[in-house]
Amino acid sequence: MNPLAESIETLGLAGPWTYLALFLAASLLMIWRFEALLRQFVSSSAMHPSHHSKHSISPKAPDGRGFSKPQFS
Repeated sequence: MNPLAESIETLGLAGPWTYLALFLAASLLMIWRFEALLRQFVSSSAMHPSHHSKHSISPKAPDGRGFSKPQFS
């Protein structure tokens, strides 16, 4: 069995509210860490313009012609 679940049962806190509180605490911890990682990524990519592509994406074929709808016969 799970050691955390065994500890909770040993302490007499095996009710649904305990597991709900643990779930919410773990969810908030993951969201907090994800936001911190996202903030770090955004700030590092904004500070280094060399990471940005110098070419814009345009809807043109490699030979410079624009794309057109395919014609079926």
